[in-house]
Order: sequence, then C-alpha cells, then structure tokens
Amino acid sequence: MKCLHRFYLLNIYGIITPIILSIMKKALLLILLGFISCEIFAADYDFYVKSNYVNIYYKITCSDISNRTVEVVRGDESYPRPVVIPSSVSYSGKKYTVTGIGDYAFSSNPDLTSISIPNTITYIGEYAFNDTGITNLELPESLITIGRYAFTNNQHLETINFPNSISKVGENPFYKCPSLTHSVYNNTIYAAFCQDNETVIIPDGISTITRGALYIGKTETPEITS
Repeated sequence: MKCLHRFYLLNIYGIITPIILSIMKKALLLILLGFISCEIFAADYDFYVKSNYVNIYYKITCSDISNRTVEVVRGDESYPRPVVIPSSVSYSGKKYTVTGIGDYAFSSNPDLTSISIPNTITYIGEYAFNDTGITNLELPESLITIGRYAFTNNQHLETINFPNSISKVGENPFYKCPSLTHSVYNNTIYAAFCQDNETVIIPDGISTITRGALYIGKTETPEITS
C-alpha cells in the first residue's frame, strides 16, 4: 500500500512539476519583457544639445558616415522661451544634419511663442506643434511633408507661410487655430481655410485639398467659389 501511495505521489509530482516550471518560465519571460519594454519606451532620444539657452533633444535617424542625420524629438522639459533649431549638431565627435521634427516634439508647450526652423528640415511629424503659444511660423523651403494635426489647437497662431516644396500634408494640420487670419496653401496643396469665413475661395492651380481643410470654425455651410 505504501508503495502504491508513493507511486501515485510520484505520478502527481511528475505531472505538476513541469506545469509549475512552465508557469514560472512564462512569468519570468513576462517580467523580462516588461523591463525591456520600459527600456525601449524610456529611450525616446539619443542625446541633447543646448541651443539658445534651452536643451533640444535628438534621435539619430541615420549614422552612415556619408549621411549622418537626426530628428528633433520630445524631451524631458518644456520650452518657456523661443527655440532656435540648428541646421546641424555635433555628438561624440560626429556631425549630424537636422532633417526632421518628430511626432509630438513640441506638443503641449503653451509658453513656446516662437521657433526658428532651419532650411534642412524635410518633414514635421504628427502633433509636432500641438497646443503651443506660437503666433507666427516660417516654414523652410526644404520642407516636404507635414504630419496630421501638426499645428492643431494653436490658439494664437495668426500667420504661417506654406512653401511650394511641400507635397504631402496629413489631415487637419491647422485644426482649432481660431486666430489664423488667412487661408494656407501652395501651388498644389490647399491645407487650411480661414476658419470663420462664410465664403471660401479656392485659388487657380490647386490640384489637391487635404482632408479637414474645409473645417470652418463658426460656419456650417460655407459658400465655396473658385
């Protein structure tokens, strides 16, 4: 009887032990993945460089010896003063060209009233300048792409130039910009209308109207003419 009892116990242990070990392995794997994920999400930038008394954060986008580039990304601090983005920065003895402004880079910075963008920037990411205090914005002739909602919710934005170099614009780039006093467009893309106009005039030569461009602040049925 004792031998039979031991036999049953051995069988139970033989079944349960692998199950317990499997559960422990899965739990350990989840813990390790959690740590790895934390490390991934924590490393939002590779380095920062002080410019005009503020730190600007960068992420390396290409480290090729013949084409070192970085983009401006969201950092660990707000911007209570004007920001001047340089055309190039140096890090660890290497020089990088600043070619982009990443998603959310300057988002939720209501004290940021002025920013200078160099003529090396080719793209501006999604929500990059959402909810800032910028009043006037000069976009460089090097700019090609603007992400969706890039300048949304800028209550004080009054003027913005729109260079002909821009060929791709995401939806609603100027959504909720009530102070914008003129339509924004170039030769091929119509990006936004003045938000409180009752009559919208589309200039000759416009071939593309971006999604959300017809958003009008107080007018439900604007008259559209060309």
